[in-house]
Amino acid sequence: MAADSLQLNYDSPPQQRSRFSVTACVCSAIVLAVLLLDLLLIIPKLDAVLRDYAAWTPVYTDWLYYFSQYIGHGWWLVLLPLPVLVGFLGAVPIFGSGLSRQRARRRAMLLTAIALAAIAFLTTVAMILPLFALIRGYHRL
Repeated sequence: MAADSLQLNYDSPPQQRSRFSVTACVCSAIVLAVLLLDLLLIIPKLDAVLRDYAAWTPVYTDWLYYFSQYIGHGWWLVLLPLPVLVGFLGAVPIFGSGLSRQRARRRAMLLTAIALAAIAFLTTVAMILPLFALIRGYHRL
């Protein structure tokens, strides 16, 4: 009789959601590193070339250069904790029960790829437009 009243539960225990997403943290750190490399190294050098030739620069290029100067004066330190914050926010379920780990990782990698492509595209557009104007000006001579 005692054996009949003993109920064994073989169900797996519910999974605990993580409070921190390492994938989101690493992906945002990669995006931040590329953005800071772009703002602190590439844009100032290209802007120096454009200023040497007194080339016309569109407003977007000027904004990007001024933002690069602003970040270069030590404000990049404020951006360093951003990947950790994104890691904590990446673990918060947004829609109901949340995504599986594999889908969340895929989504984080996709967002990383989109952010890197946007940084590359916007920097290229901001720096190529003045170079086209510079080439057009020398072609007329």
